[in-house]
Amino acid sequence: MKKITNIGLLASGVVSGICAVMAYAFGDIQITRFIQRFDDPYFHNLMVAVSWPGYLGRQWIVALCVVALLLRFRLRIEAACLLAGAASSWLLVNAIKLIVGRPRPSPDLIAVFAYPVTWSFPSGHVASYMALYGFLFYLIY
Repeated sequence: MKKITNIGLLASGVVSGICAVMAYAFGDIQITRFIQRFDDPYFHNLMVAVSWPGYLGRQWIVALCVVALLLRFRLRIEAACLLAGAASSWLLVNAIKLIVGRPRPSPDLIAVFAYPVTWSFPSGHVASYMALYGFLFYLIY
């Protein structure tokens, strides 16, 4: 397990370094354009639905509801771990965003539906998904 953790940390460092140096890497624009070619309203609605819980603090609503449920069943340690994981994930993501400072893609390059004011790397909603839902899957397991 320690070896896997070390490899994950090394890979995260390498990707962070690349993102700090290059605005767009590894076909970011090409992959985004490819995905955006799917002009089906069902696909668009699916992508909005999948992304919705991770934006604008909504993950905190889910987290607090799950904490309330865990406390209801007297799982205090699990509730504390969930909150600590979500909070530390948020802090870590924002610290890395400040260090790396990777800009968001320009509307000249891709279709931009919403333009958040934060840096683009690492993805805050993906990190919150991993911290919150990853922990929930761990608890279920």
